[in-house]
Amino acid sequence: GESGWSGGRLEAGHLALGAHLVNAEVLSATDPEPPPAPGGKGSGGTAGGAVEASEYALKYAVHHLCAVGGEGAGLARELLDATLGHWPFLRQAIAAGHGPKAVKALGDLAAHAAEHAAEGSPALGAYTADALSWLRRFCSEFEARPRDMERLTYQSAPFGTLKYAEALARMPQARSTVSVLGGAPQDQWGALTDVFNGHSSGAYSVAFSPSGRHVASGSDDKTVRLWD
Repeated sequence: GESGWSGGRLEAGHLALGAHLVNAEVLSATDPEPPPAPGGKGSGGTAGGAVEASEYALKYAVHHLCAVGGEGAGLARELLDATLGHWPFLRQAIAAGHGPKAVKALGDLAAHAAEHAAEGSPALGAYTADALSWLRRFCSEFEARPRDMERLTYQSAPFGTLKYAEALARMPQARSTVSVLGGAPQDQWGALTDVFNGHSSGAYSVAFSPSGRHVASGSDDKTVRLWD
């Protein structure tokens, strides 16, 4: 029918845009090079410049890839994994304030995959699921300290997760650790899915909207905040 045709064209457009952004910008993004060590060769130099992705890529690359279903879903998931595995790009996107948008797009993709699994919708891959848990847990901290994403992950992520292993590999001086809480090794993501930062004092009242998609919280800081 016409709706299926137009829906297919829309998904094809998302895939084309997402693939272009990944190949042209996402995988080309780099971090600034650190300045030479004091006393070493080139001592006194400054850090090299980063290759920065465009504002559009930072804001919409993950969104486009998460919006692809049907025949293009397999390729879109591969491109999504490549995007979520490229730390310099994620660092730039989060520093630009687009982390929550990426988390929402990934969360919607996970919910859609679970809801339509019986209809043949592709399941969320293990890497994408791990990256979603990681971003949900650390996005607020990454926004405050984007240059410390690896260190924050290394210090607090469960040691059996894929993102912990990546952070460890990106920190040559770090060593693998086993985090223990209550006597049990913490090797996977726990039940905590989202951390909302904003209140300057304790929050003591919480109410969900009838749809379950929004939360209102009241705090001793004399504010009420609404969360998606």
